[in-house]
Amino acid sequence: MKSICLLVSAASLLVTASIAQANSRVYVATLYGGNEEPALGDLDSYGVATVTFNTGTSLCYSILLHNTVANTAAHIHLGPPQAAGAVVLVLPINGSVPLRIANCVAAPAALVTAIRANSQNYYINVHNGAFAGGAARGQLE
Repeated sequence: MKSICLLVSAASLLVTASIAQANSRVYVATLYGGNEEPALGDLDSYGVATVTFNTGTSLCYSILLHNTVANTAAHIHLGPPQAAGAVVLVLPINGSVPLRIANCVAAPAALVTAIRANSQNYYINVHNGAFAGGAARGQLE
C-alpha cells in the first residue's frame, strides 16, 4: 500500500511540476525516514519531493510527506547518500500533516547550475520537533 501511495503521490507531483515547468527537467527525491544519516529518521515517514527551475535563479519545489508529526523545516543539502551534508537552501513549508506544499524560491545561480550538473550530490530532508536532525530524506535524481 505504501508503494502505491508513493507512486500516486509522485505522479501527481510530477504532473504539477511539469505543468508549471513545461521545458524543465524535474528532479525527484523519494523521501523516507530510514534514509536519514545517521539513521535516526522517522521510519514511519515517507513521501516524495520534486525540484524544477523557472530561471537561472528560481527553484520550484513540491513536497508530499506522510506519517509524520508537524513539520518545522525543509532544506536542500549538499551531500552524497549515507552522509550528512551542509544546508544549501531553505525550503519554506507550512508545517501541515501530511505535508503538502508547492512553492518557488530564489536560489543562487551557482547552486542552480550545480544541481543541474550533479543532482545526485544533493538531497532534500524535512525536520520536525520529534526528529530535529531530520524526519525523512531523499537524494535528488
